[in-house]
Amino acid sequence: MPLVVEFGGQPLASAVAGPDVLVTVGGVRGRSVIAPEVSLDRSVALDGSRFVDLSFPPREITIEVAVVSDSLLTQRAAERALMGWLTALGPRRLEFSDQPGRYYEAVFSMATHSRGQQDWSGFSLVFTCPRPYLFGGSVSGEVALAEPLDLQTNWYVEPKWSVRASGAVPGFTLEVGGREYVYDGPVAANQTVVIDAARRETRVGGALRVPEVSGVYPIARYGDEVTLSVAGSVEFEYEARWL
Repeated sequence: MPLVVEFGGQPLASAVAGPDVLVTVGGVRGRSVIAPEVSLDRSVALDGSRFVDLSFPPREITIEVAVVSDSLLTQRAAERALMGWLTALGPRRLEFSDQPGRYYEAVFSMATHSRGQQDWSGFSLVFTCPRPYLFGGSVSGEVALAEPLDLQTNWYVEPKWSVRASGAVPGFTLEVGGREYVYDGPVAANQTVVIDAARRETRVGGALRVPEVSGVYPIARYGDEVTLSVAGSVEFEYEARWL
């Protein structure tokens, strides 16, 4: 079956094709392995370099597209329609039919008119994904404490944690994969503390809390264990994503 490409919820074929226009996708590059960027401290001369950090650069996806029409006039109209399909303010969903239920967040960044004739044009369309992940939507549920997390990711996710103590407590520690988050403030019985690891913020009853927080906002990956220092429950919500 031919590969179907959608950008911003609109299929390429329906955006550009018409009775006298045929649009085909010749190939896609950039959806496979992406190399990380490794930061090193090379000031420790005798011991070599010291690892500092690892991050992933934006992903670039290139789509080869051919547009065929019955005349030069129709060809130019089809190319304008293609430009309208591509341009948008800010990232939009980029979806491929061979990855059902998954999407990238991308912006159109470059086009190369690789070859063409009066009634036929070939383009290399480049999309930049500021966040290099393949996303799978929102996932939520209750956490089984002290058991390995079964997460939809091959990297880390940044959940929104909801902690509810069984009784009134002066504070608590939430530990995820050895990373400790400490809330040093009173929590009433059955009151929910929302810890947003992506936004790096904590709210109690909708009110932002800053002085009470220490440690690190807990990110998580597959196999991490979650513990809570007080009796209670933990729920989470996160974006499924893969590198």
